[in-house]
Amino acid sequence: MIARPLAVLLASAVLLSACASDEAPEVAHLDDVTVIENTGPGSWADAEEPLMSFDLQQTFGSDDGSEAMLATVQDVTTDANGNVYVLDVRSHRLLSFAPDGTLRWAVRREGEAPGEFAGTFWRSPLAYDGATGVWVINQNGSRLDHFHTADGALVEAHNLAPLDIRFASLAGITSAGHFIVATGMPGHVGEQIHRLNLEEGRVIDAREVYLRAEPLDSDTRAELPEFSVQNDRLLGRYALNHYELWEATLTGDPVRVITREGKKMLRSGQYAMDGGGIRFQVYSTLAGPFLLPDDHLLTYTFYATGVQDPDAHLRRMIEQDGPPPTFNTTIDLFAPDGSFLGSRVWEGQQEPPIGTPVHVSAEGQLYTRTNEPFPQVRRFALTINAPAP
Repeated sequence: MIARPLAVLLASAVLLSACASDEAPEVAHLDDVTVIENTGPGSWADAEEPLMSFDLQQTFGSDDGSEAMLATVQDVTTDANGNVYVLDVRSHRLLSFAPDGTLRWAVRREGEAPGEFAGTFWRSPLAYDGATGVWVINQNGSRLDHFHTADGALVEAHNLAPLDIRFASLAGITSAGHFIVATGMPGHVGEQIHRLNLEEGRVIDAREVYLRAEPLDSDTRAELPEFSVQNDRLLGRYALNHYELWEATLTGDPVRVITREGKKMLRSGQYAMDGGGIRFQVYSTLAGPFLLPDDHLLTYTFYATGVQDPDAHLRRMIEQDGPPPTFNTTIDLFAPDGSFLGSRVWEGQQEPPIGTPVHVSAEGQLYTRTNEPFPQVRRFALTINAPAP
């Protein structure tokens, strides 16, 4: 079953909403999909107070040589009691911290046996099941390992290869206990969404979701779309020369598309090295969306300033010893209806001072990761400061 390409919906939306003002989002309803195109600076852009504030509550990790030291944080999730789970890919460990930052347990297993960590962890490999389990998609996206939240003991491991699923990312777990995993579709901007019943060892359904209608040329460096299950909603983003957020049902049917002006979202630069090999430089990224308890949406971006052609800029860096790109970074906020409210902007930085957002808890606390002053996870109380009427 193939979903209608979202690019077709966006192209149609432009025709239906051309009379909208520059400030208000342009809204169109096509079939069962709502398309919101944000073209202005945001309705709260002129507010005197920053539209978001972040109050540090706790840090997780240490620099004292103890077992709580972190190396490379890949993903973070939390449970119903506020415990924090961190996947550290460099040290091949899964760690759990209490809400006060105390290390509860750490599991170090490097290898290919059930419960051991190896291979590439694809994008978002960690999820909490709402009960007593934290799950890791492991071994190059071909196995789901279930660890008990109390002590990190391995409960079970599910090989996905018999279901013809490999190189998958773990989008999340639904309230019904179904697992949503996503696999890429070579040559296309989109992914196949699989809904799994692991107790019965079967795929409930699979849906191809295309974010762009046209196939990719073989030399195109596409940033993969990313999908996540949040509050039983399937949310995604795409950022190859575009700034697009979307929402779908758990079976992959598009419900809503939200866009912003995407000229800052540059593809990666590519340079062929003498003697073989290729060097890449990332020039922008878009992460999220993160669903807040009141249905606001949060995203994180960084983008190079003053770069028009990523390939040419990278070539100058290498051949002429040119300067590396400079970046701005933003945390963007969208209202529940999809309208863009505004941004917190930090100029000359590739990461916000609070760290890179990676997770929002059910209570609305924002978790970030950073390597400064040492690798750690941070928890913030997030406050939305609505301007006075």
